[in-house]
Amino acid sequence: MRKAYAIFASQPGRWFLFALSIAKQEFRAHMFNRTGVVHSCGYDIHRSPRPLLHILSFLTFGLPEHIGYDITFTYSCPIPQPLSSSSKVDLGMISVRSEIYTIIRRIFYGFLLCSQATSCWHVKRNNRNYVIKDAWTHEGRQFREEEILKKIKGVEGVPHLVDAWTVEIGGLQDRTSTHRSSFPSSDNEVRVHCQACYATGRYSHNRFHAYLRTP
Repeated sequence: MRKAYAIFASQPGRWFLFALSIAKQEFRAHMFNRTGVVHSCGYDIHRSPRPLLHILSFLTFGLPEHIGYDITFTYSCPIPQPLSSSSKVDLGMISVRSEIYTIIRRIFYGFLLCSQATSCWHVKRNNRNYVIKDAWTHEGRQFREEEILKKIKGVEGVPHLVDAWTVEIGGLQDRTSTHRSSFPSSDNEVRVHCQACYATGRYSHNRFHAYLRTP
């Protein structure tokens, strides 16, 4: 669990983590995502070499989206700690729908493994500053954040919402149940991958930081 936590913390662009552990003569497969973890039974390395070979081949040659990487998010170097000063190098890119934004710095990141896993990013596009909020919200949530913001649009102190969407991969909504479809989940356990983009305008990043940390 600690190693899975460390991987999610150091690689913000992850949907899930597929891991392999070996103890004595047994190996097990592990599937981590934002709703929890599933472990396989133990298999003897010598008696079940073919499944082990399949797993190793999959982890080595699988496409990034098949082994857990979020293809809407790419980064080219280690991400600075939250609230660090803006980087002088290109940290990577985030795409919201068809728009691509350059990452300037990470403002906030929720480090809990089984959670909404909110991350907030100071980004730029066409020399304009924006803040992107990326989170895994509950499937059964009655009101979405963008719906509330649209109703209170124009109120002083409320960030201007540029765009919001449920991330789609191959025309399908990105859900935790999609990545772990072999295991049935209740609505309370399913989380949906959502992104929202805000224009900074005259609001400071500190103000966005305080707002965007709210679940």
